[in-house]
Amino acid sequence: MNGNKINRATSGLSNETLPGGELSFHSLFTAMTEGVAVHQMLYDETGKAVDYIIMDVNPSFEKNLGIPADKAKGAYASKLYGLTPPPISRSMNKF
Repeated sequence: MNGNKINRATSGLSNETLPGGELSFHSLFTAMTEGVAVHQMLYDETGKAVDYIIMDVNPSFEKNLGIPADKAKGAYASKLYGLTPPPISRSMNKF
């Protein structure tokens, strides 16, 4: 694991081509006032959560945290937030 951004493929789907459920989720995700980030958890060989990659953020994430989406998307949380270990909920280690 390194601190570089990962390549993130984009779907290229417009709102008009999203299935109904995805369109509803996308509408909620973009309209809500709470900042939201979608994470991909990274685990060590023992199954302990050690970091995560920010896969997507909503506009309120940018507004509330002051971190641009293009900087956040694809970044390791430990590097983005400058915290080692990164902020990880204890519940992430219960799987």
